[in-house]
Amino acid sequence: MKVLLLTIPYCGGIEIGQGIASDCGYDFIQDPFEVRPLTYVDDKGEEYTHERQYSYGDEVPDNTLMLQYVGWHLQNPQNLESTPFLNGLRSQFNKVICLMSRNVEFNWKLHCSSEFEDITSNYWHRKWNRENCFEYTDEKFNQTHKNKIISAHNTLVSYKDTYNLPVIWREDIFPISNSFGDEDINNINCNPQKINEMFAALDIGMPELDLAHPESKFYQSIRNMWENKY
Repeated sequence: MKVLLLTIPYCGGIEIGQGIASDCGYDFIQDPFEVRPLTYVDDKGEEYTHERQYSYGDEVPDNTLMLQYVGWHLQNPQNLESTPFLNGLRSQFNKVICLMSRNVEFNWKLHCSSEFEDITSNYWHRKWNRENCFEYTDEKFNQTHKNKIISAHNTLVSYKDTYNLPVIWREDIFPISNSFGDEDINNINCNPQKINEMFAALDIGMPELDLAHPESKFYQSIRNMWENKY
């Protein structure tokens, strides 16, 4: 099985992708086309190498789940526009799923927050800020950052609608609390049977949860209250 997960930032793609891949026994590839340095030097001077996991056009190995941010990077491989790029990538996979948001305001506020904290040109520090950003306040608003998220969201919506792709909604699977701190019982993460039904429909090889004692990497990830989940 080869699964492609299309999303935009701050829908929980890393959490979801890693959880599904771990439970299914798949290798996880995270956003392989982002332009980034291949080495990282930590505070102690130790150097680490991060090899690129996949090159566009190569055959995708079996038992792989790839997370791809749509409409996000300045340039796609081979200078392709979004649709031809995604069509070429999609052709390598058995299953394609979209992870999306019903409230894109939530996404752009987190993006504004992470960029506001960016006080360095170091890629790895910026990456940490993206994935561990701080609470949004009005002083962090940036129209350019808002526009980028909305543009990516619209690109993903258009692609999903054009090819009638199945969707996982962020709001359905991550915990949602009311003003009293009580969980929304309509949220799917409160219902292991609904999770099993969702994955049965997606047909990506996900093992069923034990309804009496639900335990899995995916279930653990969605039971954590929302923090950032890039």
